Amino acid sequence: MIGSMAAPQSLSPSSPIAQKACADLPITPLLPSSRLSQLAGCQVFLKMEVLQTGGTHKIRGLLGYVADMVGLYGSDLHFVVGALPNMSIACAAAVAHYNQHRPTSCVTLSAVIPACSPPRFSQMLHTHGAKCIQFGQTWEQAKSHARMLVEKNQAQSIASLVMPPEDIVSGLTSIGQEIKQQIRPHLNNTHIDAILCPVGSGALLASLAHEFNQRTSVVGVETASTDLFHTCLVQKKMVFRPRKSAHDSLSLSDSSLCCKAIEAAKTCPVIPVVISEAMAANASLQFSEDHHVLIEAASGAALSPIYHELISGLLPDLQPTSTIVVVVTGGNLASLSDFARFAKHHSHPLIQAKSRDLFFLSLTPPSLISEEEKIPLLPQLPDLLLNSS
Repeated sequence: MIGSMAAPQSLSPSSPIAQKACADLPITPLLPSSRLSQLAGCQVFLKMEVLQTGGTHKIRGLLGYVADMVGLYGSDLHFVVGALPNMSIACAAAVAHYNQHRPTSCVTLSAVIPACSPPRFSQMLHTHGAKCIQFGQTWEQAKSHARMLVEKNQAQSIASLVMPPEDIVSGLTSIGQEIKQQIRPHLNNTHIDAILCPVGSGALLASLAHEFNQRTSVVGVETASTDLFHTCLVQKKMVFRPRKSAHDSLSLSDSSLCCKAIEAAKTCPVIPVVISEAMAANASLQFSEDHHVLIEAASGAALSPIYHELISGLLPDLQPTSTIVVVVTGGNLASLSDFARFAKHHSHPLIQAKSRDLFFLSLTPPSLISEEEKIPLLPQLPDLLLNSS
C-alpha cells in the first residue's frame, strides 16, 4: 500500500507479533572455538549469525518490525529503504522471508542506492525481490531521496534514518534466547560470564542486556570512527553527531543510536570498548584463517578484544572455567579482495583501545612479545591515537 500513513510511535520492546515472526527463522549454531578459547584462557563460543538468512543478524529485528507494521496497517504495505548495504539487504531479505511464510501477504520493498553501487549489491537486492532505485552518487544522497519519498507519504520506510533502533530490539531478543538454550550443556560454571558484540546502532547490545542477568557482562565494541555509544557513556548524555566510518567498518556507522542501549548501560554490566579500524580488519582476517568463514571488519570488531589479548584487562575476573560468547554478526560485504587487502595492510596493526577511563597501547601485536614487554592498561592515552589505522 503506497499512500498517506502516519508514522507510528516506537513499538513495544517485547512485541509478541515480532517474536512470533522471528520464530520462523532458522536457529543459528553456537560453536566452540578452540583457538579463541586458547587466547582468552577460558571457554569461548561463537553464535554464528553469519549463517542466518540474509547473511546477518539484522534480519531478526527487521522481520519483527515488518510483522509489527503489517499488524498495524495490513499486508499490502510497500516499504522504502535508504540505508547502508547490509541494512538494505537485510530489509529485502526480511520482506521476502515474511512473504514466503505467509502466502496471502504481498509486502513489497524498494531500495534506494547510489548510482555507483557495485552490480553485486544490486543483484543481491534483486535476489530477494526488491526493486532498486538508483539516485545520487553517495549513500547520504540515496538516504535523503528515500526520506523524501517517505515524507511525501508515498511509502512507509524501514530505513534506519526514519525508524528508531528501539523498534528492532524485540526481534533481536531471539538471539539471546537461543544462546541460553544452546549453552546449557556446555556450562562449566552456572552462567555465561560475558557476551561480546559489535555496537552499530546499539539495538543488538540492548537486546542482549535485556536477556541476560547481572552476572553476564555485555562487551560492546566500536571502531574509533563510530564510537558514538562510548562517547555517550563517557559524557553521560545523548550525543548527536554524524558517525563517519572507514569502508572496512561501514556497517557499524548507523546514523542513530538506540536509547535502550544507553539505558542498559545504566542498569546492566555493559562494557564499552573502542578499537582501531585496523584491529577490526585484522580480527576478521584472523577469524577467516582460523574458522574458514569470511566476515566483515564490522563483525570482526567483536572478536578483536580476544584476538588482540585485551580481554583479561576488560574482564579481570575471568577464570579457566569462565564462559564467553561472541556474536559473529557476519554481513554481506566481505570479499576475497578485501581479505587480500587486510593481509597486506593490517597483518600487524598497532594495538590501541579504550574502555571508559582504561586505555591500552602496544606497538607490537601482543602474541609476538613477552609478558614483560606488554604495556599495561594506561591511565591516559590521547584520542588522537585512535583516529589512525
